[in-house]
Amino acid sequence: ESHDNHRGVIVENSAGGEIAVAQNDIHDNRVPIDGSTPTGIFINNSDGVRVFENEIARNGIGLHLSPNSDGNSAAFNYFLDNALDIRNQGTGNCGLDNSVSTGDALPPC
Repeated sequence: ESHDNHRGVIVENSAGGEIAVAQNDIHDNRVPIDGSTPTGIFINNSDGVRVFENEIARNGIGLHLSPNSDGNSAAFNYFLDNALDIRNQGTGNCGLDNSVSTGDALPPC
Protein backbone atom coordinates (compact mmCIF):
# COMPACT_ATOMS: atom_id res chain seq x y z
CA GLU A 1 0.00 0.00 0.00
CA SER A 2 1.19 3.49 -0.84
CA HIS A 3 -0.75 6.64 0.05
CA ASP A 4 -0.53 10.30 1.03
CA ASN A 5 2.67 11.05 -0.93
CA HIS A 6 3.47 13.14 -4.00
CA ARG A 7 4.20 9.95 -5.95
CA GLY A 8 3.12 6.57 -4.65
CA VAL A 9 5.45 4.28 -6.65
CA ILE A 10 8.40 5.36 -8.80
CA VAL A 11 10.32 3.24 -11.31
CA GLU A 12 13.12 5.34 -12.78
CA ASN A 13 16.04 4.83 -15.17
CA SER A 14 15.41 1.08 -15.40
CA ALA A 15 15.41 -1.44 -18.23
CA GLY A 16 16.18 -5.10 -18.64
CA GLY A 17 15.55 -7.76 -16.07
CA GLU A 18 12.07 -8.22 -14.70
CA ILE A 19 10.46 -5.17 -13.15
CA ALA A 20 6.87 -5.41 -11.94
CA VAL A 21 4.51 -3.18 -9.99
CA ALA A 22 1.84 -5.65 -8.96
CA GLN A 23 -1.07 -6.15 -6.60
CA ASN A 24 -0.79 -2.85 -4.73
CA ASP A 25 -3.31 -0.44 -3.29
CA ILE A 26 -2.06 2.97 -4.45
CA HIS A 27 -4.30 5.81 -3.35
CA ASP A 28 -4.60 9.44 -2.28
CA ASN A 29 -1.17 10.50 -3.54
CA ARG A 30 -1.98 14.19 -3.89
CA VAL A 31 0.77 16.04 -2.00
CA PRO A 32 1.62 19.05 -4.21
CA ILE A 33 5.12 19.97 -5.36
CA ASP A 34 5.57 22.98 -7.64
CA GLY A 35 5.90 22.03 -11.31
CA SER A 36 5.01 18.35 -10.83
CA THR A 37 1.65 16.56 -10.83
CA PRO A 38 0.98 14.10 -7.99
CA THR A 39 0.96 10.56 -9.37
CA GLY A 40 0.04 7.07 -8.17
CA ILE A 41 2.58 5.18 -10.34
CA PHE A 42 5.32 7.11 -12.13
CA ILE A 43 7.37 5.21 -14.73
CA ASN A 44 10.24 7.48 -15.80
CA ASN A 45 12.83 6.70 -18.47
CA SER A 46 12.18 2.98 -18.00
CA ASP A 47 11.43 0.16 -20.44
CA GLY A 48 9.74 -3.23 -20.10
CA VAL A 49 7.99 -2.57 -16.79
CA ARG A 50 4.86 -4.64 -16.09
CA VAL A 51 2.12 -2.90 -14.10
CA PHE A 52 -0.67 -5.30 -13.18
CA GLU A 53 -3.51 -6.01 -10.78
CA ASN A 54 -3.23 -2.73 -8.88
CA GLU A 55 -5.99 -0.58 -7.42
CA ILE A 56 -5.10 3.01 -8.27
CA ALA A 57 -7.48 5.55 -6.75
CA ARG A 58 -7.78 9.26 -5.96
CA ASN A 59 -4.38 10.37 -7.28
CA GLY A 60 -3.59 13.33 -9.53
CA ILE A 61 -2.53 10.96 -12.33
CA GLY A 62 -3.09 7.24 -11.79
CA LEU A 63 -0.32 5.91 -14.10
CA HIS A 64 2.19 8.20 -15.82
CA LEU A 65 4.47 6.69 -18.49
CA SER A 66 6.92 9.51 -19.19
CA PRO A 67 8.83 10.19 -22.43
CA ASN A 68 11.52 7.56 -23.03
CA SER A 69 9.46 4.99 -21.13
CA ASP A 70 8.81 2.46 -23.86
CA GLY A 71 7.55 -1.10 -24.22
CA ASN A 72 5.77 -1.17 -20.86
CA SER A 73 2.53 -3.01 -20.17
CA ALA A 74 -0.42 -2.33 -17.89
CA ALA A 75 -2.98 -5.08 -17.33
CA PHE A 76 -5.92 -5.76 -15.06
CA ASN A 77 -5.56 -2.49 -13.11
CA TYR A 78 -8.54 -0.79 -11.51
CA PHE A 79 -8.51 3.01 -11.79
CA LEU A 80 -10.98 5.01 -9.69
CA ASP A 81 -11.48 8.75 -9.14
CA ASN A 82 -8.09 9.92 -10.42
CA ALA A 83 -7.96 13.37 -12.01
CA LEU A 84 -6.44 11.52 -15.02
CA ASP A 85 -6.19 7.72 -15.10
CA ILE A 86 -3.34 7.27 -17.62
CA ARG A 87 -0.84 9.65 -19.22
CA ASN A 88 1.19 7.83 -21.89
CA GLN A 89 4.10 9.83 -23.28
CA GLY A 90 6.25 6.85 -24.27
CA THR A 91 6.06 4.58 -27.32
CA GLY A 92 5.14 0.92 -27.66
CA ASN A 93 3.31 0.83 -24.33
CA CYS A 94 0.23 -1.38 -24.19
CA GLY A 95 -2.68 -2.29 -21.95
CA LEU A 96 -5.10 -5.14 -21.35
CA ASP A 97 -8.38 -5.14 -19.41
CA ASN A 98 -7.75 -2.01 -17.36
CA SER A 99 -10.70 -0.21 -15.80
CA VAL A 100 -10.02 3.28 -17.19
CA SER A 101 -12.35 6.24 -17.63
CA THR A 102 -9.98 9.18 -18.34
CA GLY A 103 -6.68 9.80 -20.08
CA ASP A 104 -4.73 8.10 -22.84
CA ALA A 105 -5.98 4.80 -24.17
CA LEU A 106 -3.24 2.18 -24.36
CA PRO A 107 -3.30 -0.07 -27.43
CA PRO A 108 -3.94 -3.75 -26.67
CA CYS A 109 -1.03 -5.96 -25.69
